[in-house]
Amino acid sequence: MYADDSAIFINPVKEDVEAIKTILEAFGNVSGLHINLHKSSIHPIRCEETDLDWVLSPFTGTRGTFPCKYLGLQLHVRSLQKILVQPLIERIGQRLPGWKGRWLNRAGRLTLVSSVLSAMPTYHLTVFPLAAWAKKKIDKIKRSFLWKGDENANGGHCLVN
Repeated sequence: MYADDSAIFINPVKEDVEAIKTILEAFGNVSGLHINLHKSSIHPIRCEETDLDWVLSPFTGTRGTFPCKYLGLQLHVRSLQKILVQPLIERIGQRLPGWKGRWLNRAGRLTLVSSVLSAMPTYHLTVFPLAAWAKKKIDKIKRSFLWKGDENANGGHCLVN
């Protein structure tokens, strides 16, 4: 669950789908927060042998495919490919130009690195572990911004690793 979004994983059995729909309706009646099933979607995972039209007949939302995106994160049943992690690294690098790092002192850059650049991958890490190559790339961006105020810095600019 995240704020007003939920991801629910159930077996592809018609009774389970009906039970979830009943639970969501009961939640709406008790709390006053009614579920809009037309804005909801279902993404079957490895259900090739199942008659999904019959199983999902109680569900009035849309049917998507898996893998899918949920709250900006690409969901998979296998480990993430580099192409799916690269946007995270690019977003971290894109935050730097607006800060004018060369005009900040080291204390200001340290504050930005600690509070913003270190926090950006946290949301991603709640779902997926980062590969070693991605950690190195993010650390290089943070280190370069800290020591030089830029996205790229050579080893000679960094006073410590």
